[in-house]
Amino acid sequence: AEYMGTHLFSMLNAVRLQAAAAALVRTYATQASGAPLRLFGVSGRYATALYNAAARSGKTGDVEGELDSVTEVLKSKAAFSGFLKDPFVKADIKRAALKEGLTKAGASSLTQNFFAVLADNNRMVDAEAIISAYKSLMVAERGEVTAKITLAQPMDKAALDTLTKTLTSKYLEKGQSLQVTVAEDKALLGGYIVEMGDRYLDNSLATRLRAMHGVLGGAM
Repeated sequence: AEYMGTHLFSMLNAVRLQAAAAALVRTYATQASGAPLRLFGVSGRYATALYNAAARSGKTGDVEGELDSVTEVLKSKAAFSGFLKDPFVKADIKRAALKEGLTKAGASSLTQNFFAVLADNNRMVDAEAIISAYKSLMVAERGEVTAKITLAQPMDKAALDTLTKTLTSKYLEKGQSLQVTVAEDKALLGGYIVEMGDRYLDNSLATRLRAMHGVLGGAM
């Protein structure tokens, strides 16, 4: 009977803790509706909740910096990262470890409380995805549009600048800026492919040759 009573108390305490944590996330999410990007899934929901809470005090950029620091720790300290993601480690132990580390790093109470929520909800396994989603919100806040340009061979700076200016003038709105990353893929044979948001611009020689082959094949 004593065991059952203790077990029942632990279960009730866990339920109350989860309910309080969920309420905190809902509170964050409803405090502001100005998120610049609509995100979905677990990572999107938590990231949006944190962004909304940070936006109320004008600290979205500060929180981003703190999240970058957390990312560095999670990537560089595999054992600590595994400890935080372990579902069998109690939430209060994770919270204590997170609080100690974040306090030493000078993180804001908002960031500390948010990671306490993640620990309580056993969502530290999603921390990196949540941080990535938050970064997406910050990219949208700054009006940045990312474009990945895949080249068949290296392109000189002048040609790349011209291509970037063309994409900016044709597809971006006022106040937006284009952030370009470049990759190489010799299978393209020539030309390039641009991936920008929901746009996919294929100007590769390989694709043109396939299209030509299809036309000639159909004619024969």
